[in-house]
Amino acid sequence: PSLPMLRGSPYLAAPRFIGRQREMDQADAFLLRTLGKSPFGEQRQGGPSILTISGEPGVGKSRLVGKVMRMAAEYDAVHLVGQCKAEIGQAYESLQRLFSWLEGMDKNERFAPKEADLLSTTLSRFERVPTTADSEFQLLNQSPESEQDILQQIELRNRLLHEQVTGRFLRLSRHMPLCVVLEDLQWMDESALSSLRYLCRNAALARQQGHPGRFAFVLTFRPLPQSDHPVTDFLEEQATFEPAPLALPLTPLAIISTVELTASLLMEPADERMEAFCGAVFGRRPHTPLYIEQTLRILLYQG
Repeated sequence: PSLPMLRGSPYLAAPRFIGRQREMDQADAFLLRTLGKSPFGEQRQGGPSILTISGEPGVGKSRLVGKVMRMAAEYDAVHLVGQCKAEIGQAYESLQRLFSWLEGMDKNERFAPKEADLLSTTLSRFERVPTTADSEFQLLNQSPESEQDILQQIELRNRLLHEQVTGRFLRLSRHMPLCVVLEDLQWMDESALSSLRYLCRNAALARQQGHPGRFAFVLTFRPLPQSDHPVTDFLEEQATFEPAPLALPLTPLAIISTVELTASLLMEPADERMEAFCGAVFGRRPHTPLYIEQTLRILLYQG
């Protein structure tokens, strides 16, 4: 069928963020509670510290994450971003940036644990940063003599890392808001997911005890293939320590949003001609923003 005539721009405009106002409002309320200033953190207790954004490829997860990060910046939050990859890489690869930043900040005298004495004994234990000098980790300083020693050292080394990361994270969260953003969690390696579980669990427990830190975790993933997926297990487990994560499942755009996005890309009014154009090109089915943009690019540049 022939397409309705439009004035026709020689290029596409930058895509606008369309059709996600409800998700934006929910994310804004989440960030206000987790990162906003409140005396003694009373507003942070009783709510989740995790926001999840899920959906098929091209549905707009990364664009919504970008908006969330800009909103978090209004609270002067430090963004700690990781990208999980489908191909097998190094252990903890998606968390390396988080680990490096925490270790570097831990050496800054400004953030030395001078204020730890102000916390109760219950809270200060969450900020403990152990070393191999501690009695429980001294096996790491010895040469393994058996396979059992090797396995025990691996387990201890992982535990030491988890405790160091959590202690530094909670200690620094009292000085500045921290927003951890991890994309494509469905590809996170087992070691990194284990460390994330430990961090989120203890951060939730510390917050329950009244820890004043400001922190939030923003996690994205594609539809998970089965109910017993490790990410599903992690989120279900986390819901036993705090309210279930705030879930923002993204679906393809409704017809009215498709018209609005197409009009913005073509720099045309969203009028009856544009509705007819979208009906001829996209039909009446919902589509992802990426599909809409790619289709228009093909029409514009390839005819």
